[in-house]
Amino acid sequence: MKTHRIAIIALLLASVAAFAAPGGTLVDVIVDRPSISPNGDGIADSTGVRLLLDADLDSLRAVVRDPSSSVPVALLLEAAPAPAGEHAASWSGLDDFGSPVPDGVWELAVFARSGTETETIVRELVVDRVAPIVRIDRLEPGLLAPGAPGAPESIAVYLTLGEWSEATTLAATATPPGGEAAPIAVPARVAGDGQHRFAWYPGAAPADGVWTLAFAATDEAGNTGRDEGHVDIDASGPSIAFVDSIPPSSREPSTVVTGCCHDGRGVAAPVFTVTTSGNVSPGQSADSTWTAGDTLCWRIDVFDLVAVGGQFIDGTYVFKARCADRLGNESEASFTFRIDRTSPAAPVLVEPLSPVRDPGLALGVELNANETDSLFVYRTAGSSTDVFAKRVALSSFTIDVTLLEGTNTLRAYAQDEAGNVSGPSNAVEVVLDTSLGVSFPEAFRGPDVFSVRTPDPARLVEIDIFDLAGGAVRSLRAFGPSTAFSIEWDLLNDDGEEVNNGPFLLVVTVDGRSEKHFIAVVRGE
Repeated sequence: MKTHRIAIIALLLASVAAFAAPGGTLVDVIVDRPSISPNGDGIADSTGVRLLLDADLDSLRAVVRDPSSSVPVALLLEAAPAPAGEHAASWSGLDDFGSPVPDGVWELAVFARSGTETETIVRELVVDRVAPIVRIDRLEPGLLAPGAPGAPESIAVYLTLGEWSEATTLAATATPPGGEAAPIAVPARVAGDGQHRFAWYPGAAPADGVWTLAFAATDEAGNTGRDEGHVDIDASGPSIAFVDSIPPSSREPSTVVTGCCHDGRGVAAPVFTVTTSGNVSPGQSADSTWTAGDTLCWRIDVFDLVAVGGQFIDGTYVFKARCADRLGNESEASFTFRIDRTSPAAPVLVEPLSPVRDPGLALGVELNANETDSLFVYRTAGSSTDVFAKRVALSSFTIDVTLLEGTNTLRAYAQDEAGNVSGPSNAVEVVLDTSLGVSFPEAFRGPDVFSVRTPDPARLVEIDIFDLAGGAVRSLRAFGPSTAFSIEWDLLNDDGEEVNNGPFLLVVTVDGRSEKHFIAVVRGE
């Protein structure tokens, strides 16, 4: 063992320990690293030596020598004279011929002289190229399923340690699959040559997959022994996916649920429950199952759990599927659905103004928004019926309806999320009349009047008369604002000449909106 080997060598140095004082009157000696491992790994391959002089010396010499014979093997520094200050040297475990010295204890001897006064200071140097031994004998269990019934929660780590000394340290890390190494605590009792055992806990909810446990033992000289092992951890239950589920809210839903459970360890038979109003049904088995590799798929009909006497029972239900892998790890997945067979209250339509001239109607509606999802308005005009729909967010709102010319009858129905439809609302009628309200004689037998009436005050009414060839005959204007205009035509054209008998084209324009009519002039009949 390393401890015994170095201890025996140290006993041989007892005879020189008496004059190996920490520091002398002529020179102070500082050794940066008393133990080195010159193995080329860049860690503790050499040590620095610093000699501190308070005054000039006649000579200064530093060597590494064999402690049993005091024969120098390497000259580190020689100066004559040696000025005051710091003198530095280093040693990398080689003799004066460039050959590595054997492992063991060596002496650093420093000789100083000033006039008749001499001083010799000795320090111990250890050359150690032997790395400590750390070996993982086994990790139990090799497959850990923490949380599974009856399964252990930790890994038992069995180590063998060797070439150990008091200054040797042991470090360990655990690396999850695809992750970064993190230090793990090793009990202080795990030290010294021999076999050791301790428990490693991977923590709460460890990642599934193969973990790497790595150990590194480092001695005072920087030599490091390493070993690593692997353990497979499975802390998760199967993944669960629903393929066909029950709609979130419905009146008469399909009660067949299908899904799959997947786990690389294999899947046991799933168990299902339905909960409503705090009551949990007994566990149910699948009606049928089938497998594809590591995936188990299933089908179950829960009609008997949500119906009595063949009739659905209103309520909110939670369907839960529970799957376990072959190690006993369980997982659950669930969804909530509502069965609702109660129709919402009928909406109320706000009576609109009638008649109207604009076919776009913002129809006012009042209803119970808490129990309504959508509104449907049916507009009937003659033999034509159209439906206008809107999602409901408020209890009082408007819905845009397009009217047709003539009388429009409007009715509405409310529908809830489950698809239940209310009774009809009150019916309202709206007349759409897009004409300008123009009246004139059936035949102009002499001067007469055009009458124009508008639902809203108009600023300008324009009367333009053309012959059938499109030629302009007469232009008449009346200014408002007013809702009633009487415009007289004296049967003259714009040049003051009488027009001929016969048909004419009449164009009436009110504030930019025009309509056409045909008129006739019939004199002397």
